[in-house]
Amino acid sequence: MSTLNQLFPGQTGRLQLMRVMLLLRRPDLKSLDRDEPLSDELEKQLREALGRVRKA
Repeated sequence: MSTLNQLFPGQTGRLQLMRVMLLLRRPDLKSLDRDEPLSDELEKQLREALGRVRKA
């Protein structure tokens, strides 16, 4: 299990998280605690979306 801070570190990570939120249409991700462990399903979705954001 990962946290938002591990998946999206630093200032660049925050920008990438915003792009992922828009891509997934999940504004609720902004209210998550960045240090709380993510569910396996959510982590998988975020990793896939992050890959798409980085390719774009």
